[in-house]
Amino acid sequence: MPPDGELLARSLRGADASAPRRVPTLAVVTLALLIGSPGWGAGEAKPDEVPAAAQDTKFSSAQLAQLVAPIALYPEGLAVQILMAATYPLEIVEAARWRTKNASLNGDALDKALESQDWDPSVESLTHFPDVLQRMSDNLDWTKDLGDAFLGQKDEVLDTVQRMRAKAYDSGALKTTTPNRS
Repeated sequence: MPPDGELLARSLRGADASAPRRVPTLAVVTLALLIGSPGWGAGEAKPDEVPAAAQDTKFSSAQLAQLVAPIALYPEGLAVQILMAATYPLEIVEAARWRTKNASLNGDALDKALESQDWDPSVESLTHFPDVLQRMSDNLDWTKDLGDAFLGQKDEVLDTVQRMRAKAYDSGALKTTTPNRS
């Protein structure tokens, strides 16, 4: 079984030619989030479309740190997918249940089966990480809060993740590795 980084890369670029529809959307949204583009990414609500709960709730720095701590040291691409997917808690639950029923699907078969689903691409990408998806479904309050924080305080959430990553890197707990291309 390939390492998580390789699975993430495969899921982001598509495992075969039949799945290219998700790849451009994920790449564009991820790039927009990482460089702080003023444009609105796919699946990202404009300020006037942000749910009232996300607009009314302002999380403190300590609360944001607590919310992002479980994902801060994941590979950046996976952490961003989790943040985006957390804005769709109902789809997370649906996808986790679907993934449990279809646990034997992997690779191309999983991508083919996902074509019949109408979930946000970020949620679809997490089906390649069933443990992560299940944890998000099992901890729905945390998932909803993470999504609300991301919608209402995106820059602060991303800054908090980067600060945690930098602190872990400085302490030696986080190391950058190059993929093994064999």
